[in-house]
Amino acid sequence: MLDTNSILIIIGFLLLGVLLWVTKNKEISNSFEEKLESEVKELDDTLIKRHQDLLREIDDVNSTFSNSIQNFERTFKEYSEDSIEETRKLNQLLKNNQQRGAWAERILDDLLKHIGMIEGIEYEKQAIGLKDEDGEDVRPDFIFYLDGQSKVFPLDSKFPLSNFAKLYDDNDNFLEANKTKYISDFKKRIVETSKYVNPNENTIELAAMFVPVSTILDKTIEIDNEIVDYALERKVVLVSP
Repeated sequence: MLDTNSILIIIGFLLLGVLLWVTKNKEISNSFEEKLESEVKELDDTLIKRHQDLLREIDDVNSTFSNSIQNFERTFKEYSEDSIEETRKLNQLLKNNQQRGAWAERILDDLLKHIGMIEGIEYEKQAIGLKDEDGEDVRPDFIFYLDGQSKVFPLDSKFPLSNFAKLYDDNDNFLEANKTKYISDFKKRIVETSKYVNPNENTIELAAMFVPVSTILDKTIEIDNEIVDYALERKVVLVSP
């Protein structure tokens, strides 16, 4: 049987072992915490750098896009007519639909080249080989290549100048009675443009209808403030200078 001194010695050894074990684990714990904190800090630094790099890239893209849009808008204004009277004069110059269509296409082509877009790489004129969802051949005035030419954004020029001129008499008074027919004809042009949207032909879910005289589109929206929604419901966006 163990005496009291032996028991105390054994207890002392046990306490010493526990103390050593606690001390060792504390060192391990501290080492682990330090390593974890170091790795977390390194990860935070990496994420912060990536975030900053991403923000810089976004700023660069936004800046480039903004500059391109500003150049595009400035150039468009050189061709845009500012009043109904100027539109009437233009109507005298462009007597038929074919002349008006060619004029609108030439303007847009010149503008695209002016802002540095390359025909055959970034866009095409009168591209052939496209079909609508019914399998009929279609030929938009322009197609723009997206995602490395894997996607197509079609655009068609519509110049309802003669119909627009009928909204006014010789004294530039608005003819309310002709408004309904004009909007009806304008909606038909929207429907025509919507036929260029066909995902099976790799188009995006949107086509653009380009009205080369901003006065016409502005007045059209003023006459019918739902015309933009009508177009978007048919996957068409209305654009002008």
